[in-house]
Amino acid sequence: MRYENQKDLPATITHVLPDDAQKVYLETYNRAWDEYDQETIGDMSRHSVAHRQAWATIEQAFERDPNAGTWQRK
Repeated sequence: MRYENQKDLPATITHVLPDDAQKVYLETYNRAWDEYDQETIGDMSRHSVAHRQAWATIEQAFERDPNAGTWQRK
C-alpha cells in the first residue's frame, strides 16, 4: 500500500528518522511501489521491495550517529 503522507509511515520509520529523511523515504517507497505492480517480486512482497529500496536511499543520503543514534544528512 502506498503511503499518502508522513503520518501514514510506520512508527519504526517515524521514530528513528528526522523529518527530511521521512520525506525521502516516503517518496522513494511510493515510487518503488508504483514501479512494481505485482504483489510479489521473486520471493519478496511488493512492500518488502519498496521498503528495501527506500531504506537503501536513506543509507546513501543519511548517516546514523552511533553514539546518539540519530540520523543526519551526509
